[in-house]
Amino acid sequence: MAGPGLVSVLVPVAFIDLDHRIIPNAIVLPGAVAAVAIVAATEPSELSEHLIAGAAAAAFLLVAVLAYPRGMGMGDVKLAGVLGLYLGRSVGPAMLVALLSGTIVGVVIIARKGAAEGRKTAVPFGPFLALGGLVGLFFGPDIVDCTWTRSPEPLTGRPGHAQGLKDAGSGVDTTLRARSASPSHPSWQGHKHDVV
Repeated sequence: MAGPGLVSVLVPVAFIDLDHRIIPNAIVLPGAVAAVAIVAATEPSELSEHLIAGAAAAAFLLVAVLAYPRGMGMGDVKLAGVLGLYLGRSVGPAMLVALLSGTIVGVVIIARKGAAEGRKTAVPFGPFLALGGLVGLFFGPDIVDCTWTRSPEPLTGRPGHAQGLKDAGSGVDTTLRARSASPSHPSWQGHKHDVV
């Protein structure tokens, strides 16, 4: 149920932000309440994770808004929070896709219009958040599993590795002792000369 609920928020918000440069509270706030209700009903054990993800995503964009007010608005901050409430930890890839796609479009605009005029061009960020939200919805769990939860197995932690090293060391030590005890070994020959 989380998927249809998120899509029902992202699609109208993207088009409204494109046309009117606004993200309406009438869509975002009910979407946030619905997200909490859906997660609480379907995945209650993960509710705290989704609440933290929503707060973290909103705080991240809030810092950007305070640093550069002309680039984003509070509507973007609220939408980012809604993404976190719906997606949980998958909001990370969603935010990354939104920022990368927005940056790419900004670079293209500056390249076509020049730095002075391009920086004055207003580009709504809501559609990029919507794109990131869809990516997080469909591919977020796989991306998170591949990048965060799958770490290389430590070499010393492999079963039998320590014993293998011990056996290898014992083999080398045994070989050295055998060679030094052999009559044909140079050290043995030296001892023979000393005796003679």
